[in-house]
Amino acid sequence: MIRGYSVGCTTPRNMDRKKVPGKKFHVSVAGRTNGAHKTYVNDLKGLGQIEVNSPEQSDYLVLLCPIASRVGTDIKEAMDKIPGGKPIVLVVMHHTFNKDHFVSESRRFVENPDVIVIVDVLFHESKMLICNRNDTAWFQVKDVLVVSSWHSFWRKQPTMIITGIVVSVSAVIVLYLVVRYA
Repeated sequence: MIRGYSVGCTTPRNMDRKKVPGKKFHVSVAGRTNGAHKTYVNDLKGLGQIEVNSPEQSDYLVLLCPIASRVGTDIKEAMDKIPGGKPIVLVVMHHTFNKDHFVSESRRFVENPDVIVIVDVLFHESKMLICNRNDTAWFQVKDVLVVSSWHSFWRKQPTMIITGIVVSVSAVIVLYLVVRYA
């Protein structure tokens, strides 16, 4: 489990379910997140994605858009500031202390064909809230990324994998010794 994201969430329909073409991403933050966006960036890196310093070096863009006034206006201003031509993962961040806070889906404000997924998340101060909305958003983002299942499994279960390898090698050695000296 990564930073409070739970398993078993269903993913609602979002855009066309396109996949981003690679692993390198560039982050644009369109306002004050008090550092809460770093959770998303670190979790992307934890999936084997690579943060790069410029949009030109990236395969896709991650636009983190905290809402300061009006959702449509803030998203439009954020979208106007990023370069076109690359797939965009748009994370709309709503500041609240209430994990059950209702927000309507922001995708109705976006018509840019470069945007492949739009998610709404909740944060308070410098942290993402642990809630169903954020869980679902994380799985929607993960769904459009090209993520190796082996990489995800290795990060979650390294001890189990190493134990399995040691047991397998030990069994082969024992079998070899039994056959050789029997």
